[in-house]
Amino acid sequence: MCSLTVTHGFSSARESFLILVDGFLGPTKEETWTFLFLRLHGKLFARVDVDSFDDDFDTLWSVFYNEEPFSLVYWSRLAIISIASIYQYNRKDSRLKEALRQGRREKREVGLEDVSPVPQLEEPPIDGGTEAILPLSSGPLDKSETDMANVDRAQPEAFANIPAANIPPDTEDNLSRIIFEKSCILAFSLVSEALQSQDPLVTGYVHIWLVFLAYALRYPSVVRILERHVPWSELAFFLSGVRDSLGDLENLNLGDELPGPVLPEDQIMRGFEWSRKIFPRGWFEGAEVGEVDDGQGDGDKEEEEGVELEAARNKRILSLGLQICKVCFPFIRRSFLHVPFAFRMAYK
Repeated sequence: MCSLTVTHGFSSARESFLILVDGFLGPTKEETWTFLFLRLHGKLFARVDVDSFDDDFDTLWSVFYNEEPFSLVYWSRLAIISIASIYQYNRKDSRLKEALRQGRREKREVGLEDVSPVPQLEEPPIDGGTEAILPLSSGPLDKSETDMANVDRAQPEAFANIPAANIPPDTEDNLSRIIFEKSCILAFSLVSEALQSQDPLVTGYVHIWLVFLAYALRYPSVVRILERHVPWSELAFFLSGVRDSLGDLENLNLGDELPGPVLPEDQIMRGFEWSRKIFPRGWFEGAEVGEVDDGQGDGDKEEEEGVELEAARNKRILSLGLQICKVCFPFIRRSFLHVPFAFRMAYK
């Protein structure tokens, strides 16, 4: 999934993912949460059997609490997959990508957008080549660029459950809107559940989402297509709980700069357009990444390190929440009058 949406795309990513999801789209009696989650993403990705999406969606949440508690890594992967679905897996007709391009154009017109060159990857490309990372879209769409997520290399006959489809352009635009709406419903329903969860490991998931939202919601054009999907009330109450857990806020120095240290889930976010605008240059250089407790070794020491890591994560979450509050207040006030008040209470 990551290979579909990173800025330095992989040419075989679409074919590989089609092969993966094809097995989830056929007739089945399996109803585990993970299976249904992947099945729904397969339908959104392949754009097939959309009419039955709502039935599978209802079944998904009927079995959610039958699952074993998710690990920090599993929660983090769920966040990355969900954000990829909102990007519509990096397709050319992605509504979010178009809204981001529009937002960047609008900011350039008023001189607010940073158009400095994007640094190259800190590590060599996986394939051993010397090709530079693709720059962020800071100008009009370059028709010569290759959208790796739309390279259909696999033959339709290779898939048992994904038929070939020749869709007229006007119908395809309507389908793209439908897929985007269903992607948002699936993604933000899990965000809502996570924000109300009592699972202490959910904070890594929320952290990843807040990094994405802090980047995307700086653009009014993105706010317009996402604002009614974001669970603002649940987010405000979650941030209020994080605020209470940190105690006295006077010495926290919450600002626009991202608080350290490097957290375990930071590595999972590396390489995406939405994370590169949040993490400053050199963020990962020489940094010691916190490790997830594996239950072995010095228990007291690991418990102490775990507490420190969680406090650092909560501080990061609160800082990102404050950034979202600053940029979204004028826009969300129209439809969510109670939410800005809840946000102000979170940072009072």
